[in-house]
Amino acid sequence: MMAFAVLFFLPGTIHPEQSFLGPAFLISLYDGLSQGVEAMWRSGQAVAITASIAALTGVLLPVARVKTEAPDQKPKPDTGKSSHARRERKEPL
Repeated sequence: MMAFAVLFFLPGTIHPEQSFLGPAFLISLYDGLSQGVEAMWRSGQAVAITASIAALTGVLLPVARVKTEAPDQKPKPDTGKSSHARRERKEPL
């Protein structure tokens, strides 16, 4: 939800010669529908870069969290209900 809010409210210039700002996502959508792909890329470039950073962070952050939590977890005892029986090592007397 946070990534959507950042992408939706990311500021972009409404017109290249003016300094007025607006939501870059909506500006790029409007420019793409009314003026073509070249005008859409002008403000859509910031949205694309921000979306790629958010996607990369969303993929890497949970992976890093799982790696740090894994050593702390204790292995669950085997109840014998699984189809693969665990072999136990028998020491000679």
